[in-house]
Amino acid sequence: MKKKQMASLLVLVFVWLTTCGFISLGETANAGIANVVETMTSEDFKTLEIMEEWENRCMANVKEYVTIRSEASGESSAVGRLYKGGAADVLEYGEEWTKVSSGDCEGYISNEYLAFGLDAKAVADRDCTLVATVTADGLKVRSEASEESKTRDLLGHGETADVLGEEDGWLKIKYDDGEAYIKAEYTTVAAEVGEAQTMEQIREAEAAAEAARKKAALKKQYEAVKASGNDVQVLGALIQLESGNQPYEGQLAVGAVVMNRVRSGRYPNTIADVIYAPGQFPYASTKIQEVMARGVKASCLQAAQEAINGASNVGSFTHFKSARSSVGGAHIVIGGHVFY
Repeated sequence: MKKKQMASLLVLVFVWLTTCGFISLGETANAGIANVVETMTSEDFKTLEIMEEWENRCMANVKEYVTIRSEASGESSAVGRLYKGGAADVLEYGEEWTKVSSGDCEGYISNEYLAFGLDAKAVADRDCTLVATVTADGLKVRSEASEESKTRDLLGHGETADVLGEEDGWLKIKYDDGEAYIKAEYTTVAAEVGEAQTMEQIREAEAAAEAARKKAALKKQYEAVKASGNDVQVLGALIQLESGNQPYEGQLAVGAVVMNRVRSGRYPNTIADVIYAPGQFPYASTKIQEVMARGVKASCLQAAQEAINGASNVGSFTHFKSARSSVGGAHIVIGGHVFY
């Protein structure tokens, strides 16, 4: 019999026996069962609790992740992944494949990569962060595992802490950049298990990570350019006209493009000459004086000054246009513009 099935059977038998009071088994059987129950240790009862907890759940027993498939076959399409430290509800147990549900994903996983029952508990303890939840109204966080040690903090009811270990009734917890201790009896400890991700969620996360990587790679600090107060006003006004309704990141990007031109050697070497150059910012350049007369937005002035000081979140790009436009080669989209 499979380990999962055996665990389920033992739990059911135990629950049935304890709830019915052994009435229907006869005096001799009742006495024998009662003796067995009396000889059970706290560890035995703990084992039964674990078996009941994991009766219809499983853990990914992998180094990185296991693929969840649409059918019980390695040739079927991938619908998601269950990562190391992830758990799933068992919907249908099979000899080779198990149908599971986790997060927003439902599908089949080969039993080769799953752990059930007591094995699942062991994998959870190995791969998951143990989290202690405070059950008392207040629990002192101490420097050492002793009532006499210094109190460093106080945790309220329901607050949590990552558990690093246990010794003599104390939990060693992660605290700030180091360690501390709390009394185990005033907490409940459970493994913080993960959920599966659908392939769509994975692709979205990968795209976001790639976009973040590109942005990080394009963040540069160039040498500051000497500029007057009027230069800051002129650049700030241009930024307001081009991206005043966008987040600060988009405003800085416009300012960085202008400053990249100033430094490049292929354009005029002053801020005003770059901005007012024929055919470069024709609409904006005719409106700059109007914006300056009304007063340039503080965020646009800040972006202008930061760009003048050498900050760039678009690398050495010297052009931008509407994000709806198609651009070949290296580029990055920030706010409503694509920079290239």
